[in-house]
Amino acid sequence: MEKAKKRMKILMILMVFLFTNSAFALVTNYSNTDETIIINWPDTDGRWIKLFEEEDDHYWVSQFALYNKDDKHLETVYLKIRKSMQLSNLNEYAKKLFQITKKNDSRAKFQLNKKKLNIKYDNCLYMISARDRDGKKESQVCVLIQGKKAIYEIQRAIKKPRLSKKDLVKISRFFETIKINPSSKEKQ
Repeated sequence: MEKAKKRMKILMILMVFLFTNSAFALVTNYSNTDETIIINWPDTDGRWIKLFEEEDDHYWVSQFALYNKDDKHLETVYLKIRKSMQLSNLNEYAKKLFQITKKNDSRAKFQLNKKKLNIKYDNCLYMISARDRDGKKESQVCVLIQGKKAIYEIQRAIKKPRLSKKDLVKISRFFETIKINPSSKEKQ
């Protein structure tokens, strides 16, 4: 247990170091999932700020926000790892997650994307249009990835009612950087 805490502390230091640069890679590694998720974050004209991070025996979750130079909140990225979770149908799970959004905004819309990420793990892309907590419309592009021992949820929300083609290209590039690698322990 102490070894895992020390390992997490080293990873957090690495995240902080990488996070302070304009382009960085967020790397998380959990020994109980035997996998590492790697996301290369894009260059931006603003700055990413970590809003929170929590972990327990069942999940790890973190949220980041992008602010422009005038401190206007532009985007949010929400990362969640559901440990020790296996699903047979990610599309159905995406629809269940949408029902949570629907409770908060009855006018929310859901769109399942037939395209998948080009990774070896099963995944599901979907979009949600809904109002945020402040009642402003936002568009969310989400991906669920079934790892060997965990479900990875990555959600990118932009504070716009509709996404432009440029926004979709930017988000697609972000999602295309996602890699899930077996840990060195599993490779042995």
